[in-house]
Amino acid sequence: MSLEGLSIDAVGADGRPVHPDEVAREYASVFQQIVNGADALDIGRVTELCVEGETESTLVRLLTPQYFVALRLPNEQPQGKGRFYLRVAAPDLLREL
Repeated sequence: MSLEGLSIDAVGADGRPVHPDEVAREYASVFQQIVNGADALDIGRVTELCVEGETESTLVRLLTPQYFVALRLPNEQPQGKGRFYLRVAAPDLLREL
């Protein structure tokens, strides 16, 4: 997704395309605010964000200053493994942009 909330691609657990929901666009807005806040505070570039809910978590990794990738996981799944896969997949995703 772009930080403006435009979806580039969205796929489900089975690899089939899914329609990104309004929540994903809201995450884009919040992530944009966090990135802008980090710039204003001069703390360096934001690279990751984790939003943990009661039943699932969303891991977000910034790919470029304009684009990010998000991974939604049930809370039973290990977040560390999700963060690893996002980090490993980032170079391939960047090439596709």
